[in-house]
Amino acid sequence: MFGSSSDLIMLTSDHVCFYLDSGVIWAATNNDFNGILIDFCSADRTTPGVTPIFTAPETSEAFTVIACVIYGLPLAEYEPSFKSLAEAVDGMQSYGIPLEVVLAPGTPLSKILLRHKQRHAIELYVLAAHYGIDHLAVAASFFLLSFQLSSLTDEMAVRIGAPYLKRLFFMHLGRTEALRRLLFPPPYPHGETMTCSRADQMVLTRSWSLAATFLAWDESADVSGEAIRTVFSALGEHLACLQCHTALADRIDVLLQRWAATKVRLVSLFTMAS
Repeated sequence: MFGSSSDLIMLTSDHVCFYLDSGVIWAATNNDFNGILIDFCSADRTTPGVTPIFTAPETSEAFTVIACVIYGLPLAEYEPSFKSLAEAVDGMQSYGIPLEVVLAPGTPLSKILLRHKQRHAIELYVLAAHYGIDHLAVAASFFLLSFQLSSLTDEMAVRIGAPYLKRLFFMHLGRTEALRRLLFPPPYPHGETMTCSRADQMVLTRSWSLAATFLAWDESADVSGEAIRTVFSALGEHLACLQCHTALADRIDVLLQRWAATKVRLVSLFTMAS
């Protein structure tokens, strides 16, 4: 039961009853709770002691989230799954509960969704994109660089919509292009010595180019610094020249510093529009 003056019952798909106050619901909805309350009037009930029952398509776990949002109650103690949270958001949309309000930055529902931004990054991105909740989409995007775009289903793509789908693809392309730009300049050659000529140094240059090509065509947009260091450090195993070793080490350090500083994420729609 939510509140002390319940005058209606919502029966969920798994047969759990929620005793609710129509006045509280009316204050939260802009479409009579998806039309359920159009002809409802608590004062006009003809049978005293009989509380009207309405059915809800959501599960009890999802409807608990909806009821908590309506009543302004804490959500964290219920520890709802992401699936139930997503179902609740869809339900609130259909019940006329303004998502731009209940999912604004810092709200309880927004905070609990953000707990899932790493484990359920693509699911959160799909949900946020579908309803245009930009700050949630941006938060999820940080964990989508390792996501294989080829695994997007048609249903997910349709739900995401063109603007956010474009941004997701551009994020991946931007990150990949940034890596390629950083990879290909080889270690800077040193002056010729008695033991290391220009021709000798070209061996390192060619080896670097081959390794860079290998990394540049990795399907993932989140190649780790550790992977980069492992690939390029192996080039030094057959170098006899100390100056070549130093040039290689310096080049790897600069590459890793620049790669770590490369921040590619989704920008907000406001920034894009401006």
